[in-house]
Amino acid sequence: FWEILGDLAWELEQTEPSVSAYRILWNSGSTNALVPERLIHLTRNMPGKAEESMTVGEEAYERLGDARWLLLAMDVASQASKISDLKRLLKKAQINEQQFQKVEMYWLMRAQLEIQQKNPSKATSHYQQALLVNPQSAIAKEGILWNLIGQNDKPGLESYLEIWHEEASQVSSLWAVYAIALAHLGKYNEALVWFERKLRNNPDDYLWLLTYADILNRAGYADKALQQRKYALFQLRSRFN
Repeated sequence: FWEILGDLAWELEQTEPSVSAYRILWNSGSTNALVPERLIHLTRNMPGKAEESMTVGEEAYERLGDARWLLLAMDVASQASKISDLKRLLKKAQINEQQFQKVEMYWLMRAQLEIQQKNPSKATSHYQQALLVNPQSAIAKEGILWNLIGQNDKPGLESYLEIWHEEASQVSSLWAVYAIALAHLGKYNEALVWFERKLRNNPDDYLWLLTYADILNRAGYADKALQQRKYALFQLRSRFN
């Protein structure tokens, strides 16, 4: 009965009845993987329900044995900025770490924790582990570059920018960090190419446009910088009026 009710409410996008039915099913000892999956999906974005979502993930890991359940719980903790819970869940994973070592998300979660604890060098090491698992991971590459900018590691930054340059031109999530990194190195004209790529993709990002104007000015294009500032400020005023 509860499974039928939960599935029907899920299909009709009725959150509360769906959560109630799946909660009863899960608490009765269900081993149907669809139940915790949907329960986590439904509760993780509900106000005040992040704890329940994490608990279901943790219980599913213990009941069903698949590493992805604990990783889902970590993702909820990270999204909800519950750092103490993320730390606790990562410690739990380390008890049986071989189960997680070949999973990119595990290393990204470890990196995220180190960033929160202001350990950028350790975070970079975990991002590098994520790249060993998935050499195409844009999240890991972006994380490494932001860390190097924060540490003012210009030789390291220059090296990685060169290595990933060709690939980054095709990955829009890397355009912002490439623009900022090149500007950080004082390579303003090169940085402008990446600023303009991101602007073409997000023309309504007026705060980014103001940053672009600042780099235009540093690159020696004062008139164009002034023009862009005026346009961005006009659009921002229009938005808030």
